[in-house]
Amino acid sequence: MDVIPRNDYGERCQFDAYCKMVLYHEAIDYLREMQRRWDRELSFSDLSQTEMDKLYTVDRYPSDRFIFSSHGYDLHIDNELVADAFAGLSSQEQSILILHEFVEKIVIYAATDPHSKVNRRQQVDIYYKCIGILEISKVFDTRHK
Repeated sequence: MDVIPRNDYGERCQFDAYCKMVLYHEAIDYLREMQRRWDRELSFSDLSQTEMDKLYTVDRYPSDRFIFSSHGYDLHIDNELVADAFAGLSSQEQSILILHEFVEKIVIYAATDPHSKVNRRQQVDIYYKCIGILEISKVFDTRHK
């Protein structure tokens, strides 16, 4: 049997052409991706000041705040001078200011029977800021036993 000599040169040329084709198409994909980014991305120097103002954030840590509590509400104060002034107030004044932060208005209606000492009822609506009306039905008995 005669051995047919292999043509290594032809296989190397095919492999070389295949590699060149792969690299060519990879370069095309890279250039398309770069063009897509160029079309979509914007330099910071091209932004207006109002657009730049939208891009920042402020870190807030619990240790940077002073917290005062009253009636189940917490008032967070960031400024140290304001917190010192608030701490100098009496407990009743602090409660009023804390409730002022959360309560928009309080509406007190006239009593149902103003002359009766037994069946007198009065309705109170409390409007909280950012929440709306919170309907809590509490009946307070003011009669002394």
